[in-house]
Amino acid sequence: GRTKGGQAEEVRLKTNLKAADAIARQVILRDLGGIIVIDFIDLAKTGDRRKVEKQLKTAMRLDRSQHRIQSIGPNGTLEMTRKRQRSVAGQLDLVPCPTCGGRGTVVASRTVATDVRRRLEARLRQGMGWVQEIRVPVPPHVANDLNNRFRSSILSLEEYYKARLIVLADPRMVEVGEFEVIQRKAQAELSAPARVPSDPAPVDEELEHGDEPAQAQEERKESNSQKRRRRRRRKKKSGGSPSESTRLFLARMDEHAGKGPLMMELTNGLDRSEEGAEPTGFQSPTSGEEDAA
Repeated sequence: GRTKGGQAEEVRLKTNLKAADAIARQVILRDLGGIIVIDFIDLAKTGDRRKVEKQLKTAMRLDRSQHRIQSIGPNGTLEMTRKRQRSVAGQLDLVPCPTCGGRGTVVASRTVATDVRRRLEARLRQGMGWVQEIRVPVPPHVANDLNNRFRSSILSLEEYYKARLIVLADPRMVEVGEFEVIQRKAQAELSAPARVPSDPAPVDEELEHGDEPAQAQEERKESNSQKRRRRRRRKKKSGGSPSESTRLFLARMDEHAGKGPLMMELTNGLDRSEEGAEPTGFQSPTSGEEDAA
């Protein structure tokens, strides 16, 4: 695009000559190996083709690796072979860039800030209210977006989870660092490991092997028997069918409801029957009817 000239053939020749220099530089820098096919712009004159071939061979003199350059074919393509200098073992030692992932581009600060905001919310939700403070070390451009573009979102997270979110801008950092989570004091005490005493108390060998002493077994039997007796007493007090005398009292009360002296007499007799004494002065309903008559 930078080449200027009057005739089209002259422009093609100048473009191919510049391309030959750039291709030789890229092949050396990238350490390309194997069969390399270069597609130049078609040239009508044979002399122009030879100029391009010569320019490429001159540019490839700086390469220490073994290579061979063929002539340009009728389709305008040139084939060359080259032996790679670096070994496969050396390539295994190389790792892709952690920032761009080997793509040659860097993620935008807005995208990184959005990801940090999502990670903060996930960490707060995972903490279940026990997180007191989170410190996030990030590059300056990411901190700028978090403190401006996502400030309202971060404030809503702090208010909802009752936590404090601190964004730390570090100019030495290229990517987001690890989150520093500070838990509440109660949670720190609960998550602390159990303390083991230095001198544990001696354990009885019989208890350790599951054999209890005879005295402990007898005490357990006595406690079990006492519990059973208490249960029986409670059943006797709370449940059971009414006695015969109680039924007679109830029948007498139903027949003579509303009569004062008789009611007092029946009430006194009922109290006696509940205490366990034998009721006196009460008879069957038939005899009671005769007395009332």
